[in-house]
Amino acid sequence: MKRLTILFAVLAVFLWIGNAMAFSVDGDYMDWFSKVTGFQATDSIANDTTGAIDHGKSVGIYWSEEDYVGPDKWMKVGPGYGGQTFDHEGLYFGQDSSHYYIALMTGMAPGVNYAPWDTQTAYHIGDIALDLGQDGDYELAIDMDPVRDNSLSGNLNLLKVASWGSPTPFSLPFLSTEPYDADGSYIGDVCFAYRQYNDHYFYEFGIDKSKSLLDLSDGLDIFVTMSCGNDWIRTQVPVPEPATMLLFGIGLCGLAFVGRKKLVRQKG
Repeated sequence: MKRLTILFAVLAVFLWIGNAMAFSVDGDYMDWFSKVTGFQATDSIANDTTGAIDHGKSVGIYWSEEDYVGPDKWMKVGPGYGGQTFDHEGLYFGQDSSHYYIALMTGMAPGVNYAPWDTQTAYHIGDIALDLGQDGDYELAIDMDPVRDNSLSGNLNLLKVASWGSPTPFSLPFLSTEPYDADGSYIGDVCFAYRQYNDHYFYEFGIDKSKSLLDLSDGLDIFVTMSCGNDWIRTQVPVPEPATMLLFGIGLCGLAFVGRKKLVRQKG
């Protein structure tokens, strides 16, 4: 009976580890989309004909997708306009034992971006807003300043937000009123990489769990828009399921017990 209990505990650990994801922060979208049904030409999730954002969870990855560029004159991207350059297409979250990972697929390149209605004004990608507890108060942010001005030379900064700057209104009916640019104090580094895929840009972020204030016990809301606010996307990570936490706890206890038994045998 004891052996059966130990076996169950060890198996629980392996089941938990098997469900954890492994990512390399290198801008390679296949780290994500080989596990998620999304962002493929034949995929009905990514190529939404209504502009509605779809949400889901696949193999431990939480995702939201809305890859829609309308055929009208102003090229609606839902909710706003601007064509492919202004289309936020997918936002993703995953984790392993040491890091949280966030990824964004977008048409907005690093540096300056111009809209078809205005080739004189520079528009930029917004900071990655993080809401602990999903209460609408975005307490943390990944500072995208080096991406906005195309001066990236290393990691990005994770900030504890003191205040947010809202997007600059262009056409009010289509705008988000959510955060764009954070002002706050430095918490730690965020690993960052991106790659260009034709007219898409895949941004990838890695946050060390031991060096951040991220606590997912009450859930997490991730949000990103741009300086004009014409498109936005949000992904929510729910409160961890009790069964998952129990499985993890049982697995740890099982490993500790097995290790103790081995140590006793060696001393004997």
